[in-house]
Amino acid sequence: MPESELQQLQDAVARNTAAVLSLPSAGMLRHQKTRFLATAPEGFWMECSPEDRLLIDELITTKVPAGISFKTAQVKTVFASPILERKEDFRINADTTVCAVKIQTPTTIKQMQRRLSYRVRVPAEAEMRLEVWRLSPRVPLRDKPSATQRVPAELIDISIGGLGVIFLGVDGQPPRVCSEDRLRILITSGETELLIEGAMRFPRPGTDPTKLRTGVVFKTMDSDLEGRQNLAKLTKIVGELQRMEARRARLGIA
Repeated sequence: MPESELQQLQDAVARNTAAVLSLPSAGMLRHQKTRFLATAPEGFWMECSPEDRLLIDELITTKVPAGISFKTAQVKTVFASPILERKEDFRINADTTVCAVKIQTPTTIKQMQRRLSYRVRVPAEAEMRLEVWRLSPRVPLRDKPSATQRVPAELIDISIGGLGVIFLGVDGQPPRVCSEDRLRILITSGETELLIEGAMRFPRPGTDPTKLRTGVVFKTMDSDLEGRQNLAKLTKIVGELQRMEARRARLGIA
């Protein structure tokens, strides 16, 4: 496991972060809301429900892994690991004990980015247009870029925080864009134009090397007057798309 991920898990345990313990039972999962309690030489302690003591003891004997998940900031962390021990009277302080289980430190964990804003799909009838260019680090956003810096892109969805896009390569080549690039993003919806700076996040390469499905995160827009005006325009565009999505749902249109 990467050191950074292990450190995040250790920090969550040290803060007694809320978590979900998922116990396999008869082909299903029995979930219980719980919390981290303390570190241990082989792993860490979590509070558990005394009602599940028989199932927990069976999992300890069979070494079937339990599932654990927790959320911090914008990241959800999920992993599976065996239960090593159950303790009826794990002491939290001088006056309080709880039922607890000791979980083995996992070898791998999975982390998923949590979106802070709802993304709405952009249907064809929305008549929105997206243009994207790569920018050098110190070039002003409003400077007109050259055609060679343009990155063809198809718009999938949009929120007030970013976009879902498919970047397209030219002449059979992969898209010329990476996570370190500054992106100049021009969104046109009807008579409204938005010029925003962003950056690519969480690319998902597919089987076609000429296409790259990814997210684009907007630079913070509430730091100046122009940014706040853009944020207001973007909120209006997203709101109209949400109303359009709701109408399509009522009419049963996929």
